[in-house]
Amino acid sequence: MNTEKPNSLASIIFNTFSPRNLRANINNLSYLPRWIIVVIDIMVLFFSFSFTYMLFDGTAIGYIITSHDFYFVGGLIFVNIFFFWLFRTYSGIIRHSSYIDAIKLLFSQMSVLVFFLFFNLVFELYTGHKAFLNTALFINLVLSFCGLFLYRVIVKQTFEMYFSEKASTKLIRTVIYGTDANAISVANALKFESPSRFKIVGFVDKNNQNASKRMLDLPILILRKKLPALMRSVAAEGVIIADKSLTKDEQLIIVDQCLEFNYRVYTVPLISDWENQKEISQKVKNIQIEDLLERKPIVLDSKSISKQLKDKTILITRRFNRKRNCKTGFKFQS
Repeated sequence: MNTEKPNSLASIIFNTFSPRNLRANINNLSYLPRWIIVVIDIMVLFFSFSFTYMLFDGTAIGYIITSHDFYFVGGLIFVNIFFFWLFRTYSGIIRHSSYIDAIKLLFSQMSVLVFFLFFNLVFELYTGHKAFLNTALFINLVLSFCGLFLYRVIVKQTFEMYFSEKASTKLIRTVIYGTDANAISVANALKFESPSRFKIVGFVDKNNQNASKRMLDLPILILRKKLPALMRSVAAEGVIIADKSLTKDEQLIIVDQCLEFNYRVYTVPLISDWENQKEISQKVKNIQIEDLLERKPIVLDSKSISKQLKDKTILITRRFNRKRNCKTGFKFQS
């Protein structure tokens, strides 16, 4: 009996749906076109309407009171699409959805609710009865919002948990110094950075006021000792200074302490555009001494120095240890 074909078929299926290949295929997926997102949103609207309709139909109350069922359903979908367009709920990338997308969806569904409540009031004034039940409409739109937001969250969490490239790269374990809005914005930006450079392990609170609390599901670390000791306790390799309330002297102390134990120090300027996460992550850089100076860096005039030292013998001393100096002389030539 020839078992080569079944074996080859099983091998193809296994290679196609193996976790490694499946993760690679999903990572290589391009972003969905906007019209597909709109189609998915419309499907969610149909599901929410159908569920609400069956729910009230089973109680013998009835969702739609008027006999023009088709026009009402068509109008409901059309008005939803109009407010989708107005608030641009389809413009965001689903795998990178944020609270901004949730607010857009909320405003969209609230606008639909206000529109149809006003329509129902006008319809009742002209005909003497309502076109639909207001309570059913409210439940319908609540289900629509939950469905629209929930599937975005599911897609986002799926990409974050199973198809992230973070597992295949060596990330720098880092703490963020600060607990204000600037620090939170930096943490959010670094979380979605691609390719990722940092693994944020916590926030450092210099005021010791948020013990046992968490932000972005990360612990808030209380600074009871020196910063290097705290970083060693969480196996951190670097610190990002995001607290803009620090003075220059306080920043110098942090830099000196960290560099003494070979910890990396990064800085980021004050965040002005919190929604542009890519721009924020690009501003995180190694700290430079110029960042701590309250003046412009001194620029030496090489030509003037060269003229002063030309054809002169220069004595340079260098300290090897506390007991012995090394002295070297040479003649300077430009």
